[in-house]
Amino acid sequence: MILAVSRALARFEKVLLTIAAAFLFAMMLIVFADVGLRYLFNSPLGFSYDLISLYLMVGVFFFSLSNTLRHDEHVRVDILYLQAPPVLRRLFDRITYALSAILFAVVLWTGLLRAIASTAQLEVMATLIPWPIWLAYWIVPIGTAPILLLCVLRVLHPEIKSEHHL
Repeated sequence: MILAVSRALARFEKVLLTIAAAFLFAMMLIVFADVGLRYLFNSPLGFSYDLISLYLMVGVFFFSLSNTLRHDEHVRVDILYLQAPPVLRRLFDRITYALSAILFAVVLWTGLLRAIASTAQLEVMATLIPWPIWLAYWIVPIGTAPILLLCVLRVLHPEIKSEHHL
């Protein structure tokens, strides 16, 4: 059961990672166009900063979190970890994943409450373009839920790593 959930989660992470890559590519195109228009025609894109900071950058970060953990590509201070015997390493991993799960549960809960409240009010940004802020708030719980689930799965089944190990 745990392995089936992990496989389904890995597929969802790939979808989120694809969206994050598309967001990153869009950021590159927008910045390129903005700089080109600014220096060639003295007419920058007025919406670029808001679009990038409100949606794209947040999406790149949160939509790639879980996949980064799944492949152990996150930053880790491992001076003591590498010196510890395998049994102690597994204990360190479980403690770390349990504490991370608590942290991500708080982020998910507060992000979800904020997204629901913002959606109920249909909040928009008071700028030239009234960007819907409520839409941006949903990125946080959508991106945090998979990493929370992955942390819980790794507490229950520490051998779960990348999809190659499934």
